[in-house]
Amino acid sequence: MKRLSLRFLEWMGVKADKVRRKISSFDIWLEEKLEQERDQLPLWLPIAFGGGILLWFAIPDISEWLGCGCLLLALALAAWIWADKKRAAKAALIMAVAAFLGMVDISFRAYNVAPIKPRNWGVFDIRGQILQSEYQPSRKRMRLVIAVPVFQDGSLSPPPSSLLSKQASSWPPISSLPQRFLPLLSRHPPQIQQPSSLLSCTLLLSQQASSLSSSLPSLSRPSTKTVRSYQASFSPFLFMAQVTPPSFVRPSPFASLSFLSLSERSPFRFSKEDSPARPSLMRVRISVNDHFDFSGLEAGAKIAVRVKLTAPMPAQIPAGYDYAEIAWFQRISATGHALDQPVILEKPVLSGFSLIMASIHQRLTRHIIEKLGARSGGVAAAFVTNDIGSISESDTVAMRKAGLTHLLSVGGMHIGVVIAAVMFITIRLLALSPYLVLHFPLRMIAACNAALIGMLYTFVAGCEIPTVRSMLTAFFILFGMMIGRRAVSLRLVAAAAMLILLIQPENILSPSFQLSFAAVGTVIALAEAPIMSIFGDRREAGWLKKTALIIAEIIIGGVMVEAVVSPVTLYHFHQSGFYGALANILAIPLTTFVTIPAEGLALLTDLIGCSAPFWWVTDQSIRLLLAIAHYVASLPMAGFMLPLIGAWLCLFMMAGWLWLGLWKTSWRLWGVVPLVLGVLMIILNPRPDWVISRDGKTIAFKTDNPKQPYQFVWPEKDSYSQDQIANLIGFDQEEEKQLFGTNLCQKGFCEIALAQQHYNLLAIKGKAAGLSPEECSQNDWVVSSARLPVSCHPKRLKIDRCLLEKRGGLVFYRKSPFLRRPVMIASYSANDQHPWIRSMETRGCTKNLNRNG
Repeated sequence: MKRLSLRFLEWMGVKADKVRRKISSFDIWLEEKLEQERDQLPLWLPIAFGGGILLWFAIPDISEWLGCGCLLLALALAAWIWADKKRAAKAALIMAVAAFLGMVDISFRAYNVAPIKPRNWGVFDIRGQILQSEYQPSRKRMRLVIAVPVFQDGSLSPPPSSLLSKQASSWPPISSLPQRFLPLLSRHPPQIQQPSSLLSCTLLLSQQASSLSSSLPSLSRPSTKTVRSYQASFSPFLFMAQVTPPSFVRPSPFASLSFLSLSERSPFRFSKEDSPARPSLMRVRISVNDHFDFSGLEAGAKIAVRVKLTAPMPAQIPAGYDYAEIAWFQRISATGHALDQPVILEKPVLSGFSLIMASIHQRLTRHIIEKLGARSGGVAAAFVTNDIGSISESDTVAMRKAGLTHLLSVGGMHIGVVIAAVMFITIRLLALSPYLVLHFPLRMIAACNAALIGMLYTFVAGCEIPTVRSMLTAFFILFGMMIGRRAVSLRLVAAAAMLILLIQPENILSPSFQLSFAAVGTVIALAEAPIMSIFGDRREAGWLKKTALIIAEIIIGGVMVEAVVSPVTLYHFHQSGFYGALANILAIPLTTFVTIPAEGLALLTDLIGCSAPFWWVTDQSIRLLLAIAHYVASLPMAGFMLPLIGAWLCLFMMAGWLWLGLWKTSWRLWGVVPLVLGVLMIILNPRPDWVISRDGKTIAFKTDNPKQPYQFVWPEKDSYSQDQIANLIGFDQEEEKQLFGTNLCQKGFCEIALAQQHYNLLAIKGKAAGLSPEECSQNDWVVSSARLPVSCHPKRLKIDRCLLEKRGGLVFYRKSPFLRRPVMIASYSANDQHPWIRSMETRGCTKNLNRNG
């Protein structure tokens, strides 16, 4: 092969010796670079592993998953041949295997956590045990996660006891059986007199059928006179008594005997012991409005409530919030809301560790809110328990625009304060004993105690991603201190990321995971950079110079963190900010040295009843923090909005930051190239011309009026889909009210003609009754929230319920600046095989979607 390639190059006029020299020189240069960067190579292992996970999410089809896995294994095999001689080949081998294992890990995880799906959706009376309880005063509701027993056939209620004691008078007469069975029954009448249960009736029928089958050689000849198995089951419409002999030469009329019609609402399957099969547990998330009584709704309590259940909502628009995917990995089968007052059947029974932690989490959150009120208490609860549902929407938006959202999740700062306080108190208390000081390593004991307390605090805080990441990093730091190794490095961050991805690989898509690791990795990489050495030695500097250096270090670190996480925030939230570094200069010291210590002391002194001064300090510091957030958020360009950017652009820019931050030699500067190109693409990125939600009821389009650049087709008040579409286009809620103007249509049929964009659209809300083929053919687009008839053939594209349920929300660009042609982006691929997408039913839709254009 090598000779053939060289001969081909010679035939093309290229000298083989010249090519050989260039390849050899490049090989030598690459080996030298990798030798210089050998300490940094392990940092790319979790990136390769995460890349395999992202490949699994990006590739829609099972055959393509297998093909990609085979390609990775082929690459690993090819690299293995040269692994003993070349460092580059060894690195390629390890990275290919890591990517393959990432695909395998997420595949097993996705199919292993498959939640139980109910038989249908609607209104149910359910009974179950509360697993999680979250009070959200800002939204005036209580959110519960309940474990509901589900039987083998999908029913949610236990079988009524009356079904086990039906009398024979309620059975249909023998004469109602099919006519072909009557001669047999006249010759061998069944001896059934008032069976006491369904099972006894089945046993008598099975015995009679066995004797009949043994005496009827013309019909069938069983190999034995005893019936091996039987099964009694019933559905909402038909009770089936099945008598199955071991083997028949010809089918027997008694092999399947239908004889009873029931009208019970909930079906159940009976075992041989005449009892319902042991149910499985289905997780259901419901919301309870504040006009119901919340007392007693705590983790561990067993309740009964009437609820309306629906399937978890998928993403309404591309790159939108996909709760169906999140619920799949959390094993949540259904969502809904309570229709009446929940009834407490049993008080909380904290039988397991998770229920104990959930109960502590809930009680601690409620206690903090009761002490500080709804506004300050919501923020204070987020500092301790990670519960952000109690924070008002205005404060959440202000914190996001000011770049202070990271303070609302229990992360490195919170874990660091807790561990430092525990270590300090432990060492001081143990040092009171001279014997312990002389005979035991107090520092190691304090570190172990701090690690234990930190782990318990992580469970109380809900085991969110930033908390787990911070706790793992703290464990590694404490272990390094024990063995005398360097405490903080990028390898700790890489190890923590690898552990999280191994256990829960789906977290790689979480904004919390991405922002958390990007921020902490940036801080550590910046601290290790040679240029930051000027801030290192401050021992001989005066207090004024020390203060200036600390402020400058915080500003530089804040600016770099904002720059690194900006691709992630733009992709997920369509916004970024300029003043996050300035806000963090005031917010981080205030939170670290005032708010969190005061809140911790307040919780401790609550035990002895003298916590009022500490709660007052906590309240005032949180009010000051919110004032800083609102002031920074009100500044011009504090939180600028941008339209949708593709996932590939976000990955392209993050690859540039990784290349720039993980390498040490001069070739790290190559990472600037994708960053510059990414910024140019973001600047040139246009706003979409059309956005259609997944349900087809929310449609936004670009108008010809520059004063009102966008309009919604139908009016909707406080619409979630409408707000999401406005954010995707690049407008916040205030701009949405000003720029989107009035709604276009008030009725079901709406015809839109845009002269400058050269197309017409017919939008239909509800059933398309009376739609003629001529109306379809006169329009370029026809969009409907219901199923359109097969005879409808528009000029370009037909979008109805079938297409939207299969592909999700749609974004349409009339002319893309990169491709110079019309582009349509969908939430899902046409034949997406991911399990949470396959579980969505396309009711009444055929496999082949009707599309034109």
